[in-house]
Amino acid sequence: MAVIHEEEYDFLLNTDDELMLVFYGLDSEPKNPSLALHQREYVLLTRAADEPQIRMDDVPDEIWDHLYKVKKVLVCEIDEDGEFKHVYDIPVVIA
Repeated sequence: MAVIHEEEYDFLLNTDDELMLVFYGLDSEPKNPSLALHQREYVLLTRAADEPQIRMDDVPDEIWDHLYKVKKVLVCEIDEDGEFKHVYDIPVVIA
């Protein structure tokens, strides 16, 4: 499992008031991704069954409030130049 901290990802609301998650992405395409909420302690992102899960620590309190209200999050994985690499909706599940 990979762990990324608050300075390595960002949750934000876009102009359509959708919750977005932005982080530096991986080369492979996500397959059946999911975002699991673990009691306001951490978020666990599964991109594909054959890849390590990504644990996100230090999620701000105001983001937890949004996460528990939505069924999906718009994920934007970016490359080292800040360009979109993968963009997809991911279902939110409560673990």
